[in-house]
Amino acid sequence: MMMMYDDDDDDDDDDDDDDDDDDDDDHDHDDDDDHDDDYGDNNDDDDDGDDDGDDDGDEEEEEEDNDDDDDDDDDNDNEMKTMRTFMMMMMMMMTIITVIRKRMMTTSTITFFSSIAIYLNFCNK
Repeated sequence: MMMMYDDDDDDDDDDDDDDDDDDDDDHDHDDDDDHDDDYGDNNDDDDDGDDDGDDDGDEEEEEEDNDDDDDDDDDNDNEMKTMRTFMMMMMMMMTIITVIRKRMMTTSTITFFSSIAIYLNFCNK
């Protein structure tokens, strides 16, 4: 027996339409409030009216001031390192000069340079 082939594809098209309807239900784009909740605000509600998200323009100025303070701290750190290096070099030069001349360094000179080196070491911490 031969089976007759049905060329009517209406049943299959109906199933595809049902699947499309399900997809439309899952992706409802009519509600804009849910979209804002998912992706954040549009920055339209700030008080200064420039749509940048901040209420006043002072935050950028404060950040620039903080950057200047950091630069000052870096300069102070570099000065302290330079002073400590200079004092250590002076201690080494005094020691070398003393050894070459075969004289002893006086206690006051050792105390003076040692105290300055210790002071600079503790100031840097």
